[in-house]
Amino acid sequence: LTGAATFHRSSLSRGMDLLATLQGGLLLGDPPTQSHYFLGGRETIPGYEFRALSGDRFWLLRAEAARALLTPWARLRIFGAVGGAGFADQPPSESESPEESRDLLTSLGAGMGLFWDVLRLDLSRGFSGGGDWELIFSVNHAFWPWL
Repeated sequence: LTGAATFHRSSLSRGMDLLATLQGGLLLGDPPTQSHYFLGGRETIPGYEFRALSGDRFWLLRAEAARALLTPWARLRIFGAVGGAGFADQPPSESESPEESRDLLTSLGAGMGLFWDVLRLDLSRGFSGGGDWELIFSVNHAFWPWL
């Protein structure tokens, strides 16, 4: 079972965009490992190693605000993500301190969208245990079907 909700607000006169997405999922029964949910890395929570968390349930909140600087050449972006994943039948370890807990990841970042916001250069930082700085060069998701 998975679900998602998206909020998008755009103002052409101000050159601003706000986007927030909340996703969640739950696997029932005894699914194979490849069916588990994975969080961490540039497409989920930047600033963490790829697939840093996994589980049979997850939630993920991503938000982004963007403002045109030199239309259409440059656009400033700030973004953040927070999410968690885990297994229903695995309680947290009592030997883990809250700082070492890896069931919740958070990150913040800023970047620049270039050439009609097609190319993106972002710098993000993971703030939970295991987080680090990450420099990301990517193409806007709206163009992925053509790539």
